[in-house]
Amino acid sequence: MLIEASSELETLSDRNRSFKDMLEAKRREVDVVAKESDRVQATAKKLLDECKEIMASDDAEQREFLTTMPEGQTVDQLKQKVANLEHQLGEMQHGIDELRQKWEPELDRLVGKISDAFSYSFKQINCAGEVGIHKDEDFDQWSIQIQVKFRFVPSIFSPSCFRLPFLALISSVSSFKPR
Repeated sequence: MLIEASSELETLSDRNRSFKDMLEAKRREVDVVAKESDRVQATAKKLLDECKEIMASDDAEQREFLTTMPEGQTVDQLKQKVANLEHQLGEMQHGIDELRQKWEPELDRLVGKISDAFSYSFKQINCAGEVGIHKDEDFDQWSIQIQVKFRFVPSIFSPSCFRLPFLALISSVSSFKPR
């Protein structure tokens, strides 16, 4: 009987050790899950604070984005959407560049021709003038620039709407020849 009890004790001890090992493994899993939960809660709190800050800010565009964003959309989905939009933007930019290569040289040639005629006309009245294109990165900011230099003004300048009528008057007076 002692042998049987010893054998059963050994078997139960092994089973107990096995249960203790499983219990310890589960405790480690619980610790990992608890740490992950704490991390996720901290991230969620941080994001909630950021959302509250954005909603309280004066940036209407960001507020609208947050209020119209579909529920359940993930960061990865948003990143994919941004990547798709960037790809579309790249294709559009390529198309714009192709179109620009076609018409920009012709525009430069035409403005050069106008500038030559403008310079010639101003040279006839002993003045200087030129026409050019101001090219900005933003196409909306492109402009035709007209610069003039009269005999009595030391440097070339771009006439404004306030100066031009006065300068035109002086120009006509200075080119006036009595009979």
